[in-house]
Amino acid sequence: MGIGIAIVAFYAILAGVLIFKYEKPSKNRGKITGRGGDFEG
Repeated sequence: MGIGIAIVAFYAILAGVLIFKYEKPSKNRGKITGRGGDFEG
């Protein structure tokens, strides 16, 4: 049973990390893509 809990915890942490990675840099993505005049600013 401990292994099952460990697997669930692993996936929960992995999902949290992925969500954190995709949510946090969303503000800077405009500058990375260079759409419009983002490189000039």
